[in-house]
Amino acid sequence: MGVLDRRVFRNKSYDMTVIAHTSPNDLGNFAHGVDYFYGFQSDDYDALWEEIRTTADPEARNPLLQDAKRYVAENAIHGFLFQLPRLGAFDQFVRDFSDCVLDHERVAGGSGGDGSGA
Repeated sequence: MGVLDRRVFRNKSYDMTVIAHTSPNDLGNFAHGVDYFYGFQSDDYDALWEEIRTTADPEARNPLLQDAKRYVAENAIHGFLFQLPRLGAFDQFVRDFSDCVLDHERVAGGSGGDGSGA
């Protein structure tokens, strides 16, 4: 076991940590209890997370996830400083990559989107 694991995660020897997770699925980490390195425990949140965990229907689950996000924010369990940007670097001829935050015209290098700059 490394120093980081032993000192920081297991012994909770830190004043602040940056957790670079921005997934709604990370909300379950708040239900791991005081032994988890977040060091948080709430019966109310645990009950909410159990409902989320056992709800299969996305239309019923999404409002519950919103409730969990609101609970974390309103109770200041974590201080949200920033959200990591989604960056990408692509060849100028890459096309139809809809999951990229950059539009294909800028990636291609011009307003024409064909790499010509026209």
